[in-house]
Amino acid sequence: MKSDNQLNDRGHPTQLPKELIDWLARPVKRFLHIETAVGWVLLLFTIAALVLSNSSWSHIFMAIWEIPIGIHIGSLEFSRSLREWINEALMTLFFFLIALELKRELVLGELRTPCMAALPIAAALGGS
Repeated sequence: MKSDNQLNDRGHPTQLPKELIDWLARPVKRFLHIETAVGWVLLLFTIAALVLSNSSWSHIFMAIWEIPIGIHIGSLEFSRSLREWINEALMTLFFFLIALELKRELVLGELRTPCMAALPIAAALGGS
């Protein structure tokens, strides 16, 4: 794509050219920074999964979860089903990010005082 960048004194552009991916990524990035928007996307996909798993297409939907995904190099094979990748890899990443967010709140955020942290700690202990 063509860009109308300014040139510096050496004749080089001062900015990188605007690509199609930048045009598409900027609104998506802005949308994902809104926390409620991410929650709505999660809710939408949850409802879609419930509808698909209880429809006449459920056998196709369930078969998608068993598709093997992995790396094959010669006789070396590292492959798991889509369900296992989500359960093992993505859930590990999810809980790691939750732990980082919790640590930030306990050290710098609203939960740094024991009085404010008492209710969430009691809820966490009661849920375990």
